[in-house]
Amino acid sequence: RRIWPLLERALSQALLTLVSMKQKEGKVLSKELETRIRKIEGIVKKINKESPRVVRKYAKNLHRRVKNSLGDLEIDPARLGVEVSLFAGRSDISEESSRLLNHLKKFRDSLKEKKAVGRRLDFLVQEMNRETNTLGSKANDYGISERVIEIKEELEKIREQAQNIE
Repeated sequence: RRIWPLLERALSQALLTLVSMKQKEGKVLSKELETRIRKIEGIVKKINKESPRVVRKYAKNLHRRVKNSLGDLEIDPARLGVEVSLFAGRSDISEESSRLLNHLKKFRDSLKEKKAVGRRLDFLVQEMNRETNTLGSKANDYGISERVIEIKEELEKIREQAQNIE
């Protein structure tokens, strides 16, 4: 009977210390994740800036290849325009980019919540990976592919850290 008050005080103090340590760890983790989110947002902005160049490059290369194939024959500009337009449609990454940025915002907002968000963060990382994969497969450009790899590296680091969040 005399031991219980001592045990209760020690247990209470240990729990308070544990909660305090978890809160400190959470703040540090949140800052690290925020840094990685900002890095990904910066990469996505660069990709968005570069993507119109991909269509122009394709149009220029297509024109050159057709001209080389046809020699002195006349190139049908309308047909060339249709081909470039089809390519532009297939390689348009604006939706994936927009959804990726939206998922990053939701991830950031979730970090500010006071309730358990670990599973939500894990789900958002999976969604960000999906958008990044689609973005990479539609990009048709080495430079953009390199940036997609950078995003995937950051997402993997985020995923590893997010698994430590309750």
